Amino acid sequence: NVEHGVSSITVGASVEDGKASVTGTGARNLQVYSNSIPVRVTAENGAVRVYNINVVRKDEDGNLAPLSKNNNLESLSIDGCEFDFSADKLDYECEVGNLIDKVDVKAVAADSTATVKVSNSDNLVVGPNEISVVVTSESKDEKIYKINVVRSNDAPTVDMEDLEESLKNLTADGITVIADEKGILKKSVLETIKTSKKILYVKKVDKEGKTIYQWKFDGAKIDNIQDVNLNLKFDAKIGANIDKLSNYAKGLILSFGSNPTLPTNTEVGIYVGDEYEDTSLLNLYFYDSELEELLLEQKELEVNDGFVWLKLDHTSEYFLTPSTIQDVKTPFDYWMISTISLAVLSLIMIVITLLQRKKLTAYKNRVSNYTSV
Repeated sequence: NVEHGVSSITVGASVEDGKASVTGTGARNLQVYSNSIPVRVTAENGAVRVYNINVVRKDEDGNLAPLSKNNNLESLSIDGCEFDFSADKLDYECEVGNLIDKVDVKAVAADSTATVKVSNSDNLVVGPNEISVVVTSESKDEKIYKINVVRSNDAPTVDMEDLEESLKNLTADGITVIADEKGILKKSVLETIKTSKKILYVKKVDKEGKTIYQWKFDGAKIDNIQDVNLNLKFDAKIGANIDKLSNYAKGLILSFGSNPTLPTNTEVGIYVGDEYEDTSLLNLYFYDSELEELLLEQKELEVNDGFVWLKLDHTSEYFLTPSTIQDVKTPFDYWMISTISLAVLSLIMIVITLLQRKKLTAYKNRVSNYTSV
């Protein structure tokens, strides 16, 4: 290795055997970087041996070889943020959940002599976030890859045990949890929701992950907080009774777990999209097991996005149907009947009392007349 200022050298060589000859010696001009100089020795019998000298002349910056200009990435990825990478493509976009406030960018340079620097991967805001990956080659040439990571504002879905921790990073208006096998929502969870003023959705899903029904609790409106039994079955022992009372009308039997009272403003969304189209209207009937009656609870409930939403202050057994069942009294009807019955009974009692008083007065008058005579 020689400095850049050395532009030529002189090669000298002497043979061990005076009968041999040597070529390749003398003055040689040097180009920058590698210079291969062969020195050839030929013996008396014609055998040849070659000695190679590689003289490396440094460039003006003192480098022994040309610096790599390769500033490509070999791979680029972000966990939970899907996109297809190509070394020649510089701009990418992907979306992450609302709870994600930072991402782990994995970037590997194609050339081991290049350096990689990642910026803006922490403290993601809701909406777009531009993450830059700067690749600098050995020759100081830069290439910038950009990833637009969009942090969603949609309600994320988490497991029940992760709810309270997830609320710390939640910026969306609501959060969704998947109901566990026990199907009990603790009072402490609802108190956390009330404090955060977020909306909590608790979904019950089947084995394929399809939502069967979901509960909605609005933290800004909730009150009367208590444990909630989230369980709901769509078949019950009352099926034969419902068939008889509804004249075999088409519908769903809803058999809820016991909740004598529910937190105020509780709603339950029942998935009916397999049976009814959006904008269909359904009626909800309460099954009174003591009176063996169906009472109209809510009417003309519209199906939206496959769900019909019920506003409940307690849970029991219900019948959800598009039919209007004849001879079904509403709770208001029973109140009116009771009120009218009491009024009629009171009127009868008043009439009886007046008649009795009139008879008594007439009797006293007759007794008085008889005494006078």
